[in-house]
Amino acid sequence: MKAIIDIELDPAELMLAVFGDLYVASSPWCFKYRFNWEKPLARRVPVCYEDPSGEGDAWKYSHVGPDDLKRGFELMLKAGQHHCGELIPWDLEEWDTCCADECLQYTLFGESIFG
Repeated sequence: MKAIIDIELDPAELMLAVFGDLYVASSPWCFKYRFNWEKPLARRVPVCYEDPSGEGDAWKYSHVGPDDLKRGFELMLKAGQHHCGELIPWDLEEWDTCCADECLQYTLFGESIFG
């Protein structure tokens, strides 16, 4: 049985959950990003990442905002994405680096490319 629930997300908390828990050392496909900790909604976050298509340049550059992350989070939950044998939690307080990595991948690519 599937249940559909609505959850309310604070856009600043979602930005902090992704960029606060994302570490380039554990997400080698994400080369660099610039996040403003004091003003998480001040502007879209520039992200430099590996091009999964392998065509052209080895890297791509995008700007990610809260609406983009919301869409990626929805896709990740709908896909039933797992982390350490458990479903990705909808509670952002329970997130870690792997959850942040997966959410950013779903935001940028619409799926998990780099595992």
